[in-house]
Amino acid sequence: MNKKKFILIIIIVFSLFIIACSDTKTNKASEDEKKIENDKTEYVKDAEIENKFINIGLKRGNILKVATTSMEGNFNPIAYNSIYDSWISKMVFDSLIDFDENGLVNDKGIAKYFEISEDKTTYIFHLREGVMFHDGIELTAKDVEFTYYTLADPSYDFSRNSEISDITGVKEYTNGETDKITGIKVIDDYTISFTIKEPNVKKINEFAYGIMPMHYYSYKNFDEFKLLVDKPIGTGIMKFKRYVKGKSVELIKNKDYYGINAKVDGVVIEIIPLESQVFALTSGEVDICNPEANLSNYEIMKNSKIINIQEFIDNSFRYIGFNLRLEKFADKNIRQALAYALRLDDFIEMQWEGFARHCYSPVSPISWAAPDINELNKYEYNIEKAKKMLKDAGWEKNADGKLMKNNEVFTITWTIYKEAEWSLNLLNTAKNNWGELGIEVIPNVMEFNEVVNEVFHKQNFEIFNMRWVLSSDPDPYEFFYSKNDEYGKFNAVGFHNDKADKIILDARKEYDKEKRIKLYQEWAKLANDELPYIYISIGTTIWGVNDRVKNIKLGPYSDWVYNLDKIELEY
Repeated sequence: MNKKKFILIIIIVFSLFIIACSDTKTNKASEDEKKIENDKTEYVKDAEIENKFINIGLKRGNILKVATTSMEGNFNPIAYNSIYDSWISKMVFDSLIDFDENGLVNDKGIAKYFEISEDKTTYIFHLREGVMFHDGIELTAKDVEFTYYTLADPSYDFSRNSEISDITGVKEYTNGETDKITGIKVIDDYTISFTIKEPNVKKINEFAYGIMPMHYYSYKNFDEFKLLVDKPIGTGIMKFKRYVKGKSVELIKNKDYYGINAKVDGVVIEIIPLESQVFALTSGEVDICNPEANLSNYEIMKNSKIINIQEFIDNSFRYIGFNLRLEKFADKNIRQALAYALRLDDFIEMQWEGFARHCYSPVSPISWAAPDINELNKYEYNIEKAKKMLKDAGWEKNADGKLMKNNEVFTITWTIYKEAEWSLNLLNTAKNNWGELGIEVIPNVMEFNEVVNEVFHKQNFEIFNMRWVLSSDPDPYEFFYSKNDEYGKFNAVGFHNDKADKIILDARKEYDKEKRIKLYQEWAKLANDELPYIYISIGTTIWGVNDRVKNIKLGPYSDWVYNLDKIELEY
């Protein structure tokens, strides 16, 4: 590998937003699995081969084990916030439609086919018959209706309902003005239609919510529903078995799955600190992990006799988000000054050692709508320019070297999560760089799940940092459209810009792809100038995969969960 360049491979996920099993093939595999925690990597002498490496993952039997850094316990298609919780949700629940490895709608999913009206406002889904929930009850259109009604419930307070706001009658239902959503109609047991207010070119992609069983999740008040988010039942390729909070989730194969059945008997997702994951992988303790992309981890995996590395430029970006409701961040010149004062290129090189590059807008460079990088402001380090911009805005150093305006000292409280090394290192870089301006940076260190709660559900922060994993469509509606500035939704920074709103809505109505590209490139330039975020980096993602895992191809549009109907294990 060339350490300073990226190797592009293709892969998926979604937006922002994150298992063991008992049915092994042989009794011996089950017995060995029980002893796995006490097993050590060992070398043995063979009659013909000396120092042959023994892969202890083989002793785990037909169970796939994956490392993660955290889980919130929201294992539900309308409740999860993190990619890690989304893994469980995607395995347990199936949606009306599904996507291929390029992010395009395929022929999988609960709907065997769908129709779109000539005016592109009504979507009719024809469901497969005989799709069974994990408790043996058949899925019908009533379950689909229940799922979307729950998303529109006035008491719903998770983050995943922005994509139903354009369905006719949702607003009135959510406001308590009616008990029926006029745009959702159950035609018969296996047919349901949705009508939206106006055409939306990406609407079909928004029917990807997992379908919940009405008989299991029905509730009198929404608190009853919340009691079940960590005890999921769906129609998916895996059945939920056990959740040990702070430790692991176990799932088992759904033998009655209507689609292509899994070849593995179960999945274990185990919480392992990020810095320890690569060692857990190379020892055989886990089969798959996504460690921090750096030379050390890469070399450790490369030198292992049991690990295959898959790498690609990810469809995501890391960022610093401002609370734009605060007066000190409301002026884009202040945000730009802070960007000019950050030595980001140096930080990116030191932190990721060639496995990341500077990001300049929220549209990924691997997107079909990627802007010309030469038309974007790169905010190259310029401390003098930053000082002048702050001075022009009324901020000047006092005799003690503190930046002040109207007797107010410029301080920044940074809400930050401790699980990722880059997060803490970025804070320290900013603390030093912005310190040269006379700005004091105050760390507010939390666990990742606490940061999610403070930022998205309470909007109680000054700045924070995080990473968005994007879908194949560059639509920024969820993250930046002004009406999604609500508690629990993803426009947590409070970005309001009339021109941006118009571009976002125009692009959703435009069915000519070339015209959409121009609109999103215009949006990228606006976002680059307005800086609701300081865009940090786009990474090369590295995944380590145990050699015993076969038929897995990872990329920006296909994670390991997407591969579950193909993965086979040696044991």
